[in-house]
Amino acid sequence: MQEAQRFLRYVIPGLIFIIEPLLYLLIAQDICLAQMIQYGDHISVPISAFLVSGGVGFLLGAFYYVLIWKWPFNRLGADHRPLLRDSVTQGWLQLRNRIGDKDINVEQLSQRGAWRLVISYWNTRIEASPEIKGATPRAERLADIAHGLGTTFLASVAGFITFVVLHIKLSSGLTCTDLFYLFFLIIPFFHGWNFKDVIKDHEDIVDIVLNNEFKHRSEEDGTSPILYASSKDLGCKD
Repeated sequence: MQEAQRFLRYVIPGLIFIIEPLLYLLIAQDICLAQMIQYGDHISVPISAFLVSGGVGFLLGAFYYVLIWKWPFNRLGADHRPLLRDSVTQGWLQLRNRIGDKDINVEQLSQRGAWRLVISYWNTRIEASPEIKGATPRAERLADIAHGLGTTFLASVAGFITFVVLHIKLSSGLTCTDLFYLFFLIIPFFHGWNFKDVIKDHEDIVDIVLNNEFKHRSEEDGTSPILYASSKDLGCKD
């Protein structure tokens, strides 16, 4: 399973970064199919491309993880603040500042801070809560798929930029007819759309499970669970 996750998150995005620009260059007639077949006949070429794709995918994954928390890309990522806001409003959850043990408003949380609180609570309750334990395998699979798709989206965008640079170099400039190649952006668009849908599915599953968990705990214990936020979770504008 770990090997499959690494393949999805690193190798496939790296291959996308290599394959899509080659396809664009082929359609733009900057290279010909005969050239690709000629190079492909050398066994070292596909093997090298496969090995390089892993390294490229790893670098793209690092960029993805940084960018997904930055504006405007954070709009594509999971946002658990509505879950926390609704749970506090219903009286099923308390949010407090770790320093001073004072209540805080959900609006003070950053998107990443809310994610840290939710993931921390989830991980500490895996063994104690049958609902969380049962949902964990599916949530983890969706998270791995989402991260792989997010990296693939970034690889597709980088691949289009690479194509533009190579096309300018190989064709000695741009003409008005080259505007047609903006149509290629539909491929990164669908990668991004797919990523957004999967990350939304993951967000919804986590929110539904934790919403029930907060409610059940508050009813059984007679008091709502408390989540403590640190200074890193507060004061950030998303």
